[in-house]
Amino acid sequence: MSCDKCSALLERLSKLRDRKDYYVRENKRLRAQVRNQRKKLNEWEKKHGNDV
Repeated sequence: MSCDKCSALLERLSKLRDRKDYYVRENKRLRAQVRNQRKKLNEWEKKHGNDV
């Protein structure tokens, strides 16, 4: 394999790793958002009862 192919492959791997890191961060952020909304909903249901 030539050096050009190696460097292109490494570049692609680096981009994929960056994309994966982005998705991991985004996933954590969205999970936290869902957790907070679920908590708010539970509090709201306790205040107003489940007769909605």
